[in-house]
Amino acid sequence: MSFYYTKQPSEIERVGVDFNNRLPSGNSVASATYVVIDPAGTDVTTTLTVTGSGSITDNDSDGTDDTASIKVQAGTTGIKYKLTIVATLTSNSIILEEDIVIDVKAR
Repeated sequence: MSFYYTKQPSEIERVGVDFNNRLPSGNSVASATYVVIDPAGTDVTTTLTVTGSGSITDNDSDGTDDTASIKVQAGTTGIKYKLTIVATLTSNSIILEEDIVIDVKAR
């Protein structure tokens, strides 16, 4: 499943995925990686994300870390980037992955 997010070039906002509905019983998100690719396939993670802003949180206050997010910034108007979030769970060697399309538009 992919999600769609629109931002302006000057905005800096946190974007993420709530994995709660996909977590097997007894699991939570232990860590996550974040990669942003432009339409040409170039890795632009360091340009489009705020270094060190990746975060794992409990989105619904149930005591389970279920959400992986990162701050996104910059971007070129008219370009759609793909942010891939890969979450590693606490047990069973389970890895979950979601994509977010970041559409940069001047409004």
